[in-house]
Amino acid sequence: LTTLAAFLPLTAVGGLAGRLFHPFAWTFSLLLLASLACSLTLVPAAAARTRRPMPPPGRLLALLERGHRALLAALLAHPRLALAATLLAFAGSLALLAFSPVRLLPLLDESSLMLSYQLAPGTSLAESERVGERLDRLARATPGVAAVVRRTGSPEGSQYLEGANEGEAILRLAPGADARRVRAALERRLARLPGVITRVNEPTSEKIDESFAGLPALFGVTVFAPDLPTLYRAARRIEAAMKGVAGIARVVNNTKVGVEEVRVVPDRAACGRYGVSPAQVAAAVHLALEGERVATAVVGQRPVALFVRGQEAGRLDAAGLGRLLVTRPGGPPLPLAQVARIERRTGYPAIDHRHGGRALTLTAEIEGNPWAVRRRLDRAIAALHLPPSVATRYTGEYQQLFAVAGQGLWALAAATLLVYGIIALTLGNLLDPLVVLVKLPVDFTGAALALALSRLPLDLTVGIGFVTLLGVSVNNGITLLRFTRDRRARGLEAAAAVREAAALRLRPLLLTHMTTLLALVPAALGLGRGPQLLQPLGVMLFGGLTAGTLFTLTLLPVLYCATERWRRHPAGPAP
Repeated sequence: LTTLAAFLPLTAVGGLAGRLFHPFAWTFSLLLLASLACSLTLVPAAAARTRRPMPPPGRLLALLERGHRALLAALLAHPRLALAATLLAFAGSLALLAFSPVRLLPLLDESSLMLSYQLAPGTSLAESERVGERLDRLARATPGVAAVVRRTGSPEGSQYLEGANEGEAILRLAPGADARRVRAALERRLARLPGVITRVNEPTSEKIDESFAGLPALFGVTVFAPDLPTLYRAARRIEAAMKGVAGIARVVNNTKVGVEEVRVVPDRAACGRYGVSPAQVAAAVHLALEGERVATAVVGQRPVALFVRGQEAGRLDAAGLGRLLVTRPGGPPLPLAQVARIERRTGYPAIDHRHGGRALTLTAEIEGNPWAVRRRLDRAIAALHLPPSVATRYTGEYQQLFAVAGQGLWALAAATLLVYGIIALTLGNLLDPLVVLVKLPVDFTGAALALALSRLPLDLTVGIGFVTLLGVSVNNGITLLRFTRDRRARGLEAAAAVREAAALRLRPLLLTHMTTLLALVPAALGLGRGPQLLQPLGVMLFGGLTAGTLFTLTLLPVLYCATERWRRHPAGPAP
């Protein structure tokens, strides 16, 4: 019931956190109910047919029992030292968690990578294909890449709208290749290509990032400004500052490559002399560049639109545009150069409007704790002293991470209150449940240490593991206190009663603990295909349950004796 109560608040969480937590919460709850039904029906029936007496302890168990009695006696003789060491270990675990990397979902080893590339807007399909073929050869030459499948632009009928200047390639890795090493080697090669913006990611991870936050990366800084020159100057300064912040990697500015533009400005005075309107000038340029649909031909059974436009060669050349003829009423056509000014300049690659202003987003990845990285980035951006008209906002998956973490903490607090209420009803007082719940920080200490040693990040599965520990780890403590109270009812003192109860519970507790750890070994070691989703959960449960078992057998009796002494003398010794 305590485990079921721990998962119950997760079913009430809404938003993105609810969509992530609900499947775990309902699955665990149904499994627990099925397990409870088996415990009340099948297990007693099977036990009734087993009448063999319990065998005497073997040498190993006898050695463990003697060691446990000696350790428990030493801890009961020095309770303050034991509790102080526990608090110190808990403080150390909090420090480990503070420096641990954090993600919303774990990275999946899909044995493949996605290479996305972007050229300057307006790049022709032929040029994009030439650059794509170069990237294709470069990727195939990277150690660990077995095959490459590439596309340029958007395929027909695709839900993704990308121009001819964009493309992506799926890289299938060789068996046994390390995706992180292949990615690092490929990124070093891509960094030497000028004028190409590239990004390497796992295919599923990129799709998840885009679905959660609309960005193909984990973290983004959106810059707002009233005009484009101010926006792009601020973005370049923020990009440089981000590259200097520890914990931020792979900063990408999709708009840092300028676009060569040919600007046609009608000369109103000349237009007036020749009787040509600016609209006629614009129509002539549009006809030459974009073309006009004049008819539809049927080829086989498929209609094909016929367009008329200028010749491909020299269409974007300033001299070629100057020779373009503009019709006028009542006179021969005129060259465009006589009624318009033709200029070449470098323009802005993209114009994005958000919240009534111009916006630009820089993407990056976080290596380490996102809260610490965000504080360092705040200081770096503040040191730039940007104009008052420039504003920044953090976007990306980590924005969702902060919201999910907040809702998860509220659910954890509610679960703790529910578990406390169940323990209080079971033990019949309000103090003993606190003794049992004190072991939760010890469980978290073991989980944090296991995650730190395995160098795994904190993610959603770790949060599920913490909730699981909350419900599972208290069960052994409840059983130990009930055995202790039975011994107290027979007239034993607190220390003697808790020692006897701990000795009686040693064998079954070790048995259940070992069977649970054996079941967690495949997940903790990352065995099988795609183990990254369950490995953090398995590792933290392995460490947390181990720490919780040691606490139940050693520190819980010490804490119980301390509370019994306080219960007898709550105001301290009389003067």
